[in-house]
Amino acid sequence: MLFMCLFNKLSILTVHNLYKYHCLLEMFKIVKLHTPIPIFDLFRKSPRRQNYFITPQPNSLFVYQACSLWNQCLKHSSKVDFSTSIAVLKTRLKSMLMICQKSGIPDEWNEKNFCENNCSL
Repeated sequence: MLFMCLFNKLSILTVHNLYKYHCLLEMFKIVKLHTPIPIFDLFRKSPRRQNYFITPQPNSLFVYQACSLWNQCLKHSSKVDFSTSIAVLKTRLKSMLMICQKSGIPDEWNEKNFCENNCSL
């Protein structure tokens, strides 16, 4: 399993983690900048918990996936809100995903490498 070692050594995100990175980053930009308006209107903030979103019915669409990932990542940390700059979020997001990717057995693919429940921004 040379590939996992290579990905981790060079700090390259796997395709699974790249998907999460871009999904969360695009959602953050849409909500922070309020553009494009038709997509922004699909996100509903929770009235009870600051910076959390009400997830729509489970499906494979962007809004559900982004809200679900965002809420999972905020469970462990509240260092990020929508006043955070996009550059800071990018750095924290990549760092968090790399930490998850490097966890588990270092030279094999493993479900721990894909940050299902142990992420924090």
